[in-house]
Amino acid sequence: MDALAYLGIDYVRDGAPNPNYDRYGQEHYAQAAALGVHFTFAADGGVDPFVEVARIHAIEATHPGTVTAIEGPNEVNNWQVAYQGLTGTAGAQAYMKALYDAVQADPLVKDIDVSGFTDWPFHASVSDTSSIHPYAKEGDQPLATIQQNMAGQSAVDPNKAFYITETGYHTQINPSGGWEGVDEATQAKLLLNTYMDGARLGAKETYVYQLLDAYSGSSQEEHFGLMRLDNSPKPAATAIHNLTTILADHGDKNLSFTPQSLSYTVKGNDQAYTYLTQKSDGSFQLIVWSEPDIWNQDTNQPIAVAATKTAITFGTAAKSIQVFDPLTGTAAVQALNHASSVTLNVTDHPLVVQFQPEQNHHLRGTAGADMQAGRAVSDTIQLHHSAVSSGDRAHSLMSHSGDDVTPKIGLETTEFSNFFLHGLKAADFDLFS
Repeated sequence: MDALAYLGIDYVRDGAPNPNYDRYGQEHYAQAAALGVHFTFAADGGVDPFVEVARIHAIEATHPGTVTAIEGPNEVNNWQVAYQGLTGTAGAQAYMKALYDAVQADPLVKDIDVSGFTDWPFHASVSDTSSIHPYAKEGDQPLATIQQNMAGQSAVDPNKAFYITETGYHTQINPSGGWEGVDEATQAKLLLNTYMDGARLGAKETYVYQLLDAYSGSSQEEHFGLMRLDNSPKPAATAIHNLTTILADHGDKNLSFTPQSLSYTVKGNDQAYTYLTQKSDGSFQLIVWSEPDIWNQDTNQPIAVAATKTAITFGTAAKSIQVFDPLTGTAAVQALNHASSVTLNVTDHPLVVQFQPEQNHHLRGTAGADMQAGRAVSDTIQLHHSAVSSGDRAHSLMSHSGDDVTPKIGLETTEFSNFFLHGLKAADFDLFS
């Protein structure tokens, strides 16, 4: 569990419990749950759905609250489902209905989200929510791909909240199969942007694939990890550790406080995105980032991006304003006292502006233009999302406030052994292959 603790992540996507996979690490599910790991379990389309639900019931009964979602079969365009005489998408849809019915028939798990199966092209599921796998390729920024996946899934299965149950970037240049990767430094920037896009766009959970490089080969599939094969952290792991450390809320009331709103404006950078969080000590964290092109697909080299002066003006003066850069560490890179504005050098990844109100009072006021446009506001480490026009909700990245719309950050690890035997845990990181 050391690596997950380092990352600051405690939500994991993995395959539903199956005794046949105990030798690959599933025997440690209960141990992980006891240590605070929460799971999205993806159903195996080759296992009877009522058996899947019974196995999920067993771990939820032993560790109440550990299961946050039950997902349909994974990428059925790649791993076909045969059920009730049907195959392909039709088989997956029949399986999904039976899975949903099995969940609804079980009083213990019936209120847990059932998220749809993933497929290409997109198809509807009998489910509470949808699942998407928006992989931006060859160093593209994540935003457009996430939006395209959202639109495609919504077109066939409208009016559902969604989970990003897989997404990520690999670090194998010139792979033996698949699309081109990026270098490790670029992966770090793109994954920070991915988490922020997922939160801002309203994903209930965002699972990055994957925790650990799976093997030592030259295929792209062996190099999606945040950790290298020797378990050393790539820059992406360090950056995520820094982000969750900066945003962490260790206050006694981090699960129970009522978040407030903060008025602010952004000038000088029409390409900037923002996301507001708040901690239980009353401080706000405004996360600001841009997504320019940062990878040359012809030369397989990073593109240097000039900083854009971005002025943030708050509706009232702060006792202190601190600016943090998760790519460089956890110490403030800029600090002001008794100020109401700050100018940032925004490049290609998130910066965190911490606003400490005078005398720790909670601020009330109108939302900034970003929030009025439907951009999410949230508190620290759970990145809860409220896409409401008033923009007056905030939650924590890692604490659950009871709000049902809760974008969390997480990880996927393909191999059960990668996740458990190496002691890794993931909050919204997918562990299922």
